[in-house]
Amino acid sequence: MVYIKSVEWLDEGSLEAKIIVSDGVYDIVCFSHPYIYNSKEYTGDLYCLNVSDIVRSETSVPYVDNNNGYFENRICAQLVDKEVGRVLVGEICILIEPQYIPKDICLGEYIEFYVGRIDL
Repeated sequence: MVYIKSVEWLDEGSLEAKIIVSDGVYDIVCFSHPYIYNSKEYTGDLYCLNVSDIVRSETSVPYVDNNNGYFENRICAQLVDKEVGRVLVGEICILIEPQYIPKDICLGEYIEFYVGRIDL
């Protein structure tokens, strides 16, 4: 189950928040505006902005590297839907723009990429 692990208000008046989404194994720092969720459970996809450096991974172990605590992440995820750009980190679904996925990467393979921000 994917859930909202924590909420840190950046500007509560305008409903901007730094959110940590987790599946119990992997945590992903996200931005949300407006943040209006009442439930801890999260069933949607996360959306990537400013994706770059997408390459085939040499490992099949997902990871999320968020060294700075802000919104930038280095991610390794499994490609599960090339048409829409859906990847999985554990149980967490993330969407990247499919036109940036190299054509030689096949469904089921793991990819690594940099993302400037992930939105809820």
